Amino acid sequence: MDQTKVGKFIAKLRKDKDLTQKKLGDELGIIDKTVSKWETGNGMPDTSLLKPLSDLLGITVNELLCGERIENEDIKTKSEEVIVNTLKYTDKEIKQNRISMYIIVFGVFLFVIPLMFFASDGIKAWWTLIALGIISFGIYKIKKSHKILLGILFFILAVGVLLCMDYVNVRYNSKPPIFSLVIITGDENIIYKTPFYNVYRCNVDTINEYYEIDFTRNKEPGNNPFDPSKSDISRLLRYKNKYLGHNSNMSNLINNLPMGAYRFNLELDSEKLGIKINYINSEAFINEDSKDEFFVKRSIIYNSITSFILIDNLEYISFNFSETSYTINKSTTIKEYQNYDRLIISSKIDVMNFKEYVDSKMKDNDFVNDTFSKIIVNE
Repeated sequence: MDQTKVGKFIAKLRKDKDLTQKKLGDELGIIDKTVSKWETGNGMPDTSLLKPLSDLLGITVNELLCGERIENEDIKTKSEEVIVNTLKYTDKEIKQNRISMYIIVFGVFLFVIPLMFFASDGIKAWWTLIALGIISFGIYKIKKSHKILLGILFFILAVGVLLCMDYVNVRYNSKPPIFSLVIITGDENIIYKTPFYNVYRCNVDTINEYYEIDFTRNKEPGNNPFDPSKSDISRLLRYKNKYLGHNSNMSNLINNLPMGAYRFNLELDSEKLGIKINYINSEAFINEDSKDEFFVKRSIIYNSITSFILIDNLEYISFNFSETSYTINKSTTIKEYQNYDRLIISSKIDVMNFKEYVDSKMKDNDFVNDTFSKIIVNE
């Protein structure tokens, strides 16, 4: 089947009928660009359009597929030619579609490999984008109408879905992003630069590890020893209370403090105004081989200071682990903890001072050791 010949024939008959490409397209329910492709020999009408198009042009389907007028005496011969040419054209289309399917399958194979086996790095991101590009090209090759639009649309939607899934994975599962085009590794932090935001992996490979997402791309990597999305003092102010008696309020506070992710039960001592936190299976997170050997000490100090300034009448806290217990008294803490008096100014918690005299100090191992020995009673 000579597509060029058929295209010129369609163009001639259209002009003879005084029809524009747009008018013909409107009659058939297609766009004028599709008509243009036929007339330039870059495509053929779909099977469903052969009869309507022939009727509009005043010819038979045989004449349309032959690309010329057919005299009565030539009908049988031309019909046989049309059948043979149509079969050849169909066979060619099937082969082309088969190749397109091979391309798509190959692209899917390339897409799966990095997701299953590669680390979260720039190679994984670029490999995945290339795989999606190959799949889009396969879709472009297999589709006849709107193929460029469909290929591009698939690529954009696929990348968009994967980027959204990547964001959710970082935000809620604390996993490094897959689509990190550039990775910068520091001593304590790793920066993942994705197409739309930066991800900061802070306190890398420690029990205090957490992730921050920065859409502005100009923020400095975090230096908080604990996950600020949960334990930052500005987020904990909602638990401020004059009295210890609110059991649910105290439980919610402990849940959002360091070690809150571990199973525990809470006992309130209403007589001596204290709380006892009994950690279950605590040996699972008190690990001598942990990169941050001060994790428990940092957490106890931070949790105690925070609880004392948030709960006005709280007098002591006991942290009970599998093999040992630690108790900290408010009076001792006020006396021994450096700059404790600056954490509350005019009966209000000073957030900036808290960050300076508590947050930043939790990264100082000498300070943590010294403070722990002064204010903690080992039972």
